Amino acid sequence: MNHSLTFFFCVLLVTMLSACSASDETAQQADGARTPAGANAFTTKQDTVVASVVTQLKPTARVLSSKATVSNVAFTIQVGAFNKPQHALKAQHTAKSRFNTFPVFNQFEPSMKVYRVSIGKFDSREEALRILKHVMLSYPEEYQECWLNIIAK
Repeated sequence: MNHSLTFFFCVLLVTMLSACSASDETAQQADGARTPAGANAFTTKQDTVVASVVTQLKPTARVLSSKATVSNVAFTIQVGAFNKPQHALKAQHTAKSRFNTFPVFNQFEPSMKVYRVSIGKFDSREEALRILKHVMLSYPEEYQECWLNIIAK
């Protein structure tokens, strides 16, 4: 019994070592090494595919064109994005009543199929950030996840 167990481990060890040796040969061949004449040559193919998802966006409020400069951009505060137009209209009316000194925009974004509701059109980022903080402090429940967007003037 003891000899058969020893024999089994020896066979296992030899098998593992030969498999490692074969892997090294395959790696050398894949790296461009030539096989000697008369040797059994074989090729391997890698089955791993590099994949990525590419989404092409049309120019939106968040994407600046190559012509964008500091002088022709403005900042707005996005307070919501909605799939259904009636929800966007409701958010727009609420924002107009709360922030009546700023323009309120309801823009459909076709590439994302959402309606973006935003307030204000600020020339400087600092001014937009100041108003953003005021909005979030005044209505923490409704506007806790609003942010700045860059738009064309």
